[in-house]
Amino acid sequence: MQFKLENFRRDSGTVIPAKLKSARIKGGRIKGRFLRGPISWDWLTKAMNLPGKSLHVALILWLEVGFRRTNRVKFRMGLANKAGFSRWTARRALKQLESAGLIETEPKPGQLTTVRIMDVKIEN
Repeated sequence: MQFKLENFRRDSGTVIPAKLKSARIKGGRIKGRFLRGPISWDWLTKAMNLPGKSLHVALILWLEVGFRRTNRVKFRMGLANKAGFSRWTARRALKQLESAGLIETEPKPGQLTTVRIMDVKIEN
């Protein structure tokens, strides 16, 4: 394959790499799922120190919080299944997050568990 400068030129004559050209997002919008912030670093640090899949479940919760735009969401076990772990693992992680004071849960028989993200401040 030969190097051709024409592959890197814009209409105005400026040179940009071809990879950057294809990576641009039309209209400035991100496609697909993403985490919406701000997320407290103290909150995340506390979740990182918990065992098992606690951080994974925490990130799923923050995904839902960003989507619903409220700190009270219903935890859907289907998201845990898509992430590659069982509902029992997700339940243990929810208990870990709750015991650490990061969330409050409101389990209701036959319904999705309602989870509220708590504000956390780590003392130095």
